Amino acid sequence: MKLVRSWLDALFVTRDEQVYQDLIPGARSRGAREGPDTDLDGEGWKRFVRGFLAAFPDVEVFHEDALGDGETVFNRSRFEMTHLGSFLGWPATGRRILVDSLACSLLQGGKAVQGYTSWDLAGALAQMGALFLPPGPALS
Repeated sequence: MKLVRSWLDALFVTRDEQVYQDLIPGARSRGAREGPDTDLDGEGWKRFVRGFLAAFPDVEVFHEDALGDGETVFNRSRFEMTHLGSFLGWPATGRRILVDSLACSLLQGGKAVQGYTSWDLAGALAQMGALFLPPGPALS
């Protein structure tokens, strides 16, 4: 669990690109980009994170929960950031964005070898003003 947290912190907080070689050299990950069928290897993650940080340079990562058995780790994180650059084709809005993320990572030999990330893209786009979500039905 500490490995996954250190990996996220290295990617988004300290921005240490050595993490791509040290922790996720050949890892494949699904769900981290525009579509659910997008696979990312170490180089793909590097491109994704660079673009993400260009759009949200002040991102803060909050580790909410983690659960695992040593090889499989599930973690829930919250990202808080300001939309200051182009993201998925949408120009900067200056709006503060809060996004929840859930990830599952398979670890072997102290490195991530596979992962799946699910994050609230619709919610992020709505907060940016790029997507209109009508109010849901009233709860009684």
